[in-house]
Amino acid sequence: MNAPQLIPSPIELNARVLEQELAWFARVLDARFKLYFGQAADCNSVREIEPPDLASSASAYAGFVRHYGLSFAERVAVVLGLLPHLRPQLLDIFHTRNKTFDRKFTEFGGARDASGDFVPTGETLAFILAGGGSARALSRFRPCSTATTTSRSTTSCGSSRRAATSP
Repeated sequence: MNAPQLIPSPIELNARVLEQELAWFARVLDARFKLYFGQAADCNSVREIEPPDLASSASAYAGFVRHYGLSFAERVAVVLGLLPHLRPQLLDIFHTRNKTFDRKFTEFGGARDASGDFVPTGETLAFILAGGGSARALSRFRPCSTATTTSRSTTSCGSSRRAATSP
């Protein structure tokens, strides 16, 4: 007799998908640092590293990604924002010191919290997406903006291809 199949809880579904996203982000981050420091990498651009396909996942996180049609840059931004809470050790690489000036690398962005842990910023996102070419990264990633009409507010994130409304 086969054992009955257990249906994963919503938390388990999210955990599985987030593990995939974190593993993908770790590959993106590893490639960014290798490319930035001129080391051998498996790609010429971090954008070549495909994010996990979440099309068939029933998790809330996957639903969020699908609902908003998140781009590569937007998914990097979301995961970067989650890292201090889910996998802070992935941020340890940002403690790398610039030996020329005996200080942190300014181009990595970020801040330090009271305990000295790295807290990513928009500048960190720009570094991950474009290395030293932050302007190029930001030209592809537009932050959310809100336009108010007489009957409702419309928020547009990243591109004109989608809009969400709120009461």
